[in-house]
Amino acid sequence: MADISNPRPMVNSKLLKNYMGRRVTTVVKVARTEGGNVVGELPDGAPITVKQAPQHVAAQSQFMEVIGVVEGDRSLRAETCTSFGDNFEWHLEACQCNEDVVLGICIDIGGIMIVASKYFYC
Repeated sequence: MADISNPRPMVNSKLLKNYMGRRVTTVVKVARTEGGNVVGELPDGAPITVKQAPQHVAAQSQFMEVIGVVEGDRSLRAETCTSFGDNFEWHLEACQCNEDVVLGICIDIGGIMIVASKYFYC
């Protein structure tokens, strides 16, 4: 059974600042590695630095899922990184209604469309 005791929102740059010091999930398009960090972009095109990202994951693919703690408006400290490969199309949409937020990510991996969404209360 999935652990729902500590939910983590899926974020883009617009939502990142709302979760300072908290654990979040996002997808990063890897541009380069610098020391122990990965520099890339979020689904909405904003730049991001992922600190303490495993270099072997960043070297494996162009896209990776990052679960980590928000340290700044453009940085995360990685806890877990998962390779999403190179053949990947993404769209991250956020719709805010009052204080409820619905996020969805559409992933096209080799012609198979995977749609994941999260609904949470801020």
